Amino acid sequence: MNRIVGILLLIMGLIILGEPAFSFELHPYERYRRERSDNEALVINRAPTIQGLTGGLMFTNSAYTKRAGHVALGIAVIGENSDIPDYSIVQAVGTFTMGITNSIEFGGKAKVITTNLGSAAAQEQGLGDTEIALKWKIRNQSRGQTVPAIALGIGWMFPTGDNAKGFDEVQKNGLKFMVMASSEARVLDDSFIGVYFEGQAVLIDQITRSSIATQEMYGVVNAGLLFPISEDNEVQFMLEYNQVFSKNFMTFGEGNYSAIGPALRYVNRYFNFAFGGQFVSKEAAGYEDTTRFFLAMSLNF
Repeated sequence: MNRIVGILLLIMGLIILGEPAFSFELHPYERYRRERSDNEALVINRAPTIQGLTGGLMFTNSAYTKRAGHVALGIAVIGENSDIPDYSIVQAVGTFTMGITNSIEFGGKAKVITTNLGSAAAQEQGLGDTEIALKWKIRNQSRGQTVPAIALGIGWMFPTGDNAKGFDEVQKNGLKFMVMASSEARVLDDSFIGVYFEGQAVLIDQITRSSIATQEMYGVVNAGLLFPISEDNEVQFMLEYNQVFSKNFMTFGEGNYSAIGPALRYVNRYFNFAFGGQFVSKEAAGYEDTTRFFLAMSLNF
C-alpha cells in the first residue's frame, strides 16, 4: 500500500507539471534567479536536506547544486517515539554544503544521538557515523519545460559512531550511490511546483549485530512534492515519501520501513526554517508503526 501511495504521489506531481506555463510580471527575486545557472522557477532558496546536499525536501536530495563558492550550514532535529518496543530516539544533525563548480557540490553531515529505552535510567547519548558526499548535476532542467534536471552522487560513511551504544551503522566504511531527478515549473502565473525523486544503493562493508559480522546492502527511495502557499512564495508546503528496503539489520530502531508526511517551510534568500512529521510503517516483526517529528534550519553564505 505504501509503495502504491508513493507511486501515485509521483504521478500526480508529473501530471501537474504537465500543465502549460503562463507569462507574468517578473517576481522581485527574478533578476537574482535569472543569474542562476540552473534556471530556478521562483524557488528563492533550495535548502539543504538532512543528508547535507541541496534539496529538495527534508530528506530528499534534489538534482540541483549550489553555485561555485556558495555555502550553506544547517542543523536539524529528528525525534521518534515507539510504544512497542518502548523506546525514543532523538538525532541532532549538523550539515555543511558547498558549491565546487556550478554543477558539482560537496556536502557532509555529523550527528549526535540520544536514546531512551523505556526509562530515564536507560538514556544514552553519543556520536553517530559521519558522512560526506559529492553530487554532479549532469543535466540542467530545460528553461520553460518540465524535462527534469538529473544528477548523480556518491557518498562515504565513516565509523565515528559509538559502537558500544549501538550508534554505528558502519565499522569500516560505507558507500552510497545516488541518482536524482527534479523538475520545478511555473504554474498559476506566479507560482511553481517542484517534483523530486532520489534513489540510493547503500553498501556497508562490515556491520556487527548480535555477534554476527557481515556486509549489508540495501536501497532507499525518496520522493515528494513542494509548492508555495503564500503570494511571495516564501511559505512552502511539502509532502514527502521515504522508503528503505532490503535491509537486514536494525539501526536506531530502523530496518525496512516506509514513511509519508507533510511539512511547512519558510525561506528567503539567506535563511530556511522547516518543520513537519511523518507516519512511519515498520516491517520488522515486533515493531509497531511510529510517528516521526522533525525541524530544520539553515543559513546561506
